[in-house]
Amino acid sequence: MDNTSQRASSYSVTTSNSAKRQRTSTDPTGTTLTILDLSYNEISDIGAQYLADALRNHQTLIELGLEGNLGICCTTVSAAVRIRNDKTITKIDLKRKNIGDNDIKLVSDALHNNETITDLDLSLNKIGDTGAQYLADALRNHQSPLMVTNRYPDDGNKIGDEGTLTTLNLSFNSIGDAGVKYLSDVLQKNTILMKLELENNPSSYCATISAAFRMRNNKTITKIDLKHKNISDSEIKFVFEALHNNETITELNLSQNKIGEIGVQNLCDALQNNKTLKILTLSHNEISDIEVQYLANVLQNNTTITSIDLSENRIGDIGAKYLGDAMKNNKILTRLILHGYANETNKITDTGAQFLADALQNNTTLKELKLNHESSGYCAVVEAAIELRNNKSITTLCLSDKKIGDEEVQHLVNALKNNQTLTTLELYSNQIGDNGAKYLSGALRNTTTLTELKLGGNKIGDTGVQHLADILRNNKTLITLDLESNQIGDIGAQHLADVLQNNEILITLDLESNQIGDVGAQQLAFALRNNKGIIIIRTGNSLFD
Repeated sequence: MDNTSQRASSYSVTTSNSAKRQRTSTDPTGTTLTILDLSYNEISDIGAQYLADALRNHQTLIELGLEGNLGICCTTVSAAVRIRNDKTITKIDLKRKNIGDNDIKLVSDALHNNETITDLDLSLNKIGDTGAQYLADALRNHQSPLMVTNRYPDDGNKIGDEGTLTTLNLSFNSIGDAGVKYLSDVLQKNTILMKLELENNPSSYCATISAAFRMRNNKTITKIDLKHKNISDSEIKFVFEALHNNETITELNLSQNKIGEIGVQNLCDALQNNKTLKILTLSHNEISDIEVQYLANVLQNNTTITSIDLSENRIGDIGAKYLGDAMKNNKILTRLILHGYANETNKITDTGAQFLADALQNNTTLKELKLNHESSGYCAVVEAAIELRNNKSITTLCLSDKKIGDEEVQHLVNALKNNQTLTTLELYSNQIGDNGAKYLSGALRNTTTLTELKLGGNKIGDTGVQHLADILRNNKTLITLDLESNQIGDIGAQHLADVLQNNEILITLDLESNQIGDVGAQQLAFALRNNKGIIIIRTGNSLFD
């Protein structure tokens, strides 16, 4: 095998602007070695170690070229010399260099006294727990990473209070829980490191430790996304500890994890103190009614959170009641998501929806509520009533195919009576009968904004149409009335014909697929002779179509 295929590859460095100077091999006197180039020789790890030992206390050599030699540790020996002696270097890139624990020790030893490096990339190597411990030991004596003695004239050993390293990338290595703990323990008091990358290491703590450092030290970050990281209660505690005093994070996404009771308790402890978080996503976790009670207690007095997503958890009617009780006092939450689609997720029934409806009667801030729709239409109606009452910009309400019957419509009418913005109401393919039509008529009789009412695919008969016809008698805005596929006969057609003689606002009337015969068609035809407004009428009868 060609030896060159085994030779160590080079690494890249970045220096500050002041370092853009001509490199020389000697100082002005010609006696001090600053550059030694041994690239493309036959030096193995043994020879590289001889060089490392010999140069450990050498302070003038700033560049040792070992590129293209046999030894794997040639790269780290070169980097160690540069880190220790080059006072202008700001970045070290050692990614994908096949560096293991023994190799990283050379770099770690050099880091002890470095004052300039801001970015260290060690990703895509073979660093394990021992290597992580070496790095941690290099940082152990300083409150801030990689910061050494400030050169005070009066005290050469005084520890500085500011470090230089802002980015440390250890992603795609072999660091386990023990190694992450070494780093976490040493860097807990660090206030400079803004980015600690630990992605794709074996430890389950990597994602939360990285996030915790960003939350604690990066004063510009506003969003943390930890979605689908397989995080459990023990791992998430680091994030919540950082959240406690954080003043910048406004959005926290923890969806699709394994957060349960202990995790939620820790979260609530943090939220008692945090004053900036606005959007909290906890969907697809292991949150049940017990955990919801903890959250509800926080929400009673919280003044910052505007959106909570608890969908796809294990919340039932009791949990809905806890949330409802909290919302009686909460004046800031505008969005509450509680739906569940899978068999084992949220099962809030009509009972839980009623708890929420009763509790929210006087709430004027919640604009969006999402519940389950599978069992009946009541959950959909509760959602709609909240939106109609509190969303002052809503113009279209679509409640098609929601299993809504007459009883559900009755719960909706109070919100409809007071709404002044709705222009389109869609109730296609439900179970609304004559009583439901009566309730709607009472709610919409005096509306001044509704232009489209769509009730196709229900169970409205002649009696129900009589009530709906009352809407048209004095209404000045409704231009479309869709009643296709109901149970309307000739008598119902007569009720409509009576009001159409004088109504000049309605443009479209859809009566297709009903039970209207020739007598009903004749009545409608007579009414249209005097009606100057209606343009389209569909009945399925050849007299019109």
